[in-house]
Amino acid sequence: MRRHAEQLWLLILLTAGMPYAAPGAPDPAAEPAPWTVLRARAIPDKLPSGAPLAVEIYGKGRPPYLFGGTRLFVYRKNAPERFFADSKLAMQKNAKDARYDSIEIGCWQWFKHVPEATVVRRVDTTGWPPGTYRMVAHVLFYPGPGPRDYRFSGTELELEITVQKKPMEIEQ
Repeated sequence: MRRHAEQLWLLILLTAGMPYAAPGAPDPAAEPAPWTVLRARAIPDKLPSGAPLAVEIYGKGRPPYLFGGTRLFVYRKNAPERFFADSKLAMQKNAKDARYDSIEIGCWQWFKHVPEATVVRRVDTTGWPPGTYRMVAHVLFYPGPGPRDYRFSGTELELEITVQKKPMEIEQ
């Protein structure tokens, strides 16, 4: 019994100086995000299926990080089910949770590494079923001009695809 008490006392002494964060609390040792501003928006945010979509992405790196590339994708849980069933785009399956299966709708596009940038990605919505989509824009931030030690962050944007109405025909 005495031996267990000594071991417990030693364990308490050894762990007393270790930092502790309550579950869910931000980790004080965690690095800050590599950006100071990151946002994306759909232009327009409501459009008929088949209409061209522009996604504007703005990022400003936290020094020394530089804006360097973007991609667009959507998770199954954030799109109409028919989008995943009917899409001709490649789907990335999530082994643990099908809600996180994803379809990349804008592959990685690389840019000259700059501290701050606004880029516009064009997306073809032909064949997209009506509904609400919550897309994710990933942005890569580099700690310098070369392709090393990048960090990526994401931001979400929402758009609504509507049913395309045909012009009314008037009988004469």
